[in-house]
Amino acid sequence: MTDKHMDENNAGREVGERRLAPVEDMPMVLPANLAGEVDELTGRFAEHIGEGLMAASVAIGLDVLGQMMQTEVAGLAGPKGRHDADRTHVRHGTEAGSVVLGGRKVPIRRPRVRAAGDASEATLETYQVAHAEDLLAEHMVGAILAGLLTRRYGAALEPVGAAVEAEATGTSKSSV
Repeated sequence: MTDKHMDENNAGREVGERRLAPVEDMPMVLPANLAGEVDELTGRFAEHIGEGLMAASVAIGLDVLGQMMQTEVAGLAGPKGRHDADRTHVRHGTEAGSVVLGGRKVPIRRPRVRAAGDASEATLETYQVAHAEDLLAEHMVGAILAGLLTRRYGAALEPVGAAVEAEATGTSKSSV
């Protein structure tokens, strides 16, 4: 190699005939709507980081899941607030649902979509994947095979944030 390639003051690398700029010299330009979303998610992450990395990640994950479901709804029913006579589906509010996260069921509000001119409810694939209990069963079986008593299963779960844990905790009929 020549001294030119070894020189630390050389700001970029030469590749063939062109010169690559170092990353720190490249302008970071995000589309305005994406930049706003990144700022919002970063702020949400910062709000929850005091509860731990897992809690902050769960908060962001639930936000992203909500956005994914809204994107799927918009794909079926079109943009919110716009009338379209040819649409095949219509929005129908939200309802309580749950997703499997960190070895537990976490309650969420899920959007509902119905077929236009019909009372049948459309299935949101995003929700179906997140709601699948296979992951929960797999996590529980692994913990039990590792020697965890089912009675102590909840205590062994990683913390997912006070707000999520408060929503996920309920009182069963047997404990009343």
